[in-house]
Amino acid sequence: MTYETAFTFLGGATDHIDSLNARDRIIFGAATVVERDYCFLIESRKKFQHGTGKLPLRLVSTKRNVVPAYLSEMTGQRATLFWHGVAPELADKGNAFRFEVDSRSAYAGIALRVGELAPWTVTMTTKASCDGDSRC
Repeated sequence: MTYETAFTFLGGATDHIDSLNARDRIIFGAATVVERDYCFLIESRKKFQHGTGKLPLRLVSTKRNVVPAYLSEMTGQRATLFWHGVAPELADKGNAFRFEVDSRSAYAGIALRVGELAPWTVTMTTKASCDGDSRC
């Protein structure tokens, strides 16, 4: 596996949740953070097929758990969610695919970054540096 093949972009993933390989890959994609009275919801923009509808990925972090201080500052902003090591499962309510972070594992977890990142995000400073790439 190379650095380039270690990542799976949600925007390019199929609509089948089982196609994600979070145990072997780092999954990333657009997400939003919503603050509730008792928890933070981190929800993917990408939706996955279930029955006749589509459901998002959702991580629920209760405020009783230790949460990073920056989480409340990300509420309502566009963000990118990265996660590894945890397979999502259908929530009891059937309204999302949920995943929990396994805090016992040194190799599983999540990270959030303000802004939306995609594989074609260019960090070059000038259009001339893009060598004809129309995405610049």
